[in-house]
Amino acid sequence: MHVEAALVELRLASAESLKDKRRVVRGLIDAARRRFGASLAEVGDQNLLRRAEIGVAVVSGSAARAREDMDAILRWIEENAEAEATVLGRDSLTLG
Repeated sequence: MHVEAALVELRLASAESLKDKRRVVRGLIDAARRRFGASLAEVGDQNLLRRAEIGVAVVSGSAARAREDMDAILRWIEENAEAEATVLGRDSLTLG
């Protein structure tokens, strides 16, 4: 089993309320889940108005496939987020 995990920071310059922020973050997470079948969650900065941290995880039977899937997800987030996206960290884990 191969796991790829990443931490993505979003900077939401246009958010004027936590409700605006959560709409953008929730929309991004839900769309990425539907498109890629990956696990995503808001994992940090929940109470900051213009920042969010998103955790992303992919599991695959192949290390190469897990990396490819994560690359595609991170590229998609950067292209589709209503915010500036920066990858803060990324790691992989192999079990078994």
